Amino acid sequence: MQQPDLASLCEALSQLVKRSALADNAAIVLWQAQTQRASYYASREKDTPIKYEDETVLAHGPVRRILSRPDTLHCSYEEFCETWPQLVAGGLYP
Repeated sequence: MQQPDLASLCEALSQLVKRSALADNAAIVLWQAQTQRASYYASREKDTPIKYEDETVLAHGPVRRILSRPDTLHCSYEEFCETWPQLVAGGLYP
């Protein structure tokens, strides 16, 4: 894939996972180990890109869990909402 930016790459990944019946959409989370922060890139309906940088709640919630337990790379939306309600309330996830 050779997209010009992370939002375009995320859109291409979302289309790929939909066609493959793996997921409804995709997002890119970049972990910044030096600062203990995470950046989040995704797209919503009508090609609206989402970009969050310096996201501490994300970095210390789901990203920390994935780094400590690689077997938890995915979970149901219900489990996600129960585990990290502050992320759901913040509007980061549709």
